[in-house]
Amino acid sequence: MKNQNNKEQLSIRKKILILLLIIFQIFFFIFLFLEEVNFLISLLINIFLFLFLLGLILKTKDTSLKLFKAHKNYESSVQKSKKELKTETKGVKKSALKSTYKKSLIRKCENCGFILTAYSKKCPNCGHSVQ
Repeated sequence: MKNQNNKEQLSIRKKILILLLIIFQIFFFIFLFLEEVNFLISLLINIFLFLFLLGLILKTKDTSLKLFKAHKNYESSVQKSKKELKTETKGVKKSALKSTYKKSLIRKCENCGFILTAYSKKCPNCGHSVQ
């Protein structure tokens, strides 16, 4: 019974606030009209204010993030990759982690420091032969 009475009181409060909001909007529209503001602009301002304030009045406490269950279960790609890395390294032996060194694709000339590709045999800048 108390919950129903509280809801009725809240709805009465909301009705009173909506009525006051409408009265305020009428006076504000008249004020803008007397100040010779363009009719269309004053109408748009009043509509915006009415909808904004009406939304604040009608806002309920029932709306929460519980509606959005996907947000709670969201896991970023970084977190997923960390979990995968942990699970991969637990079952792998240390000998399996050994890898061979690959030749880099870019290197410098030993003579002049010119940047070369890995497959060039001679430096085009100084002519030094690279091994």
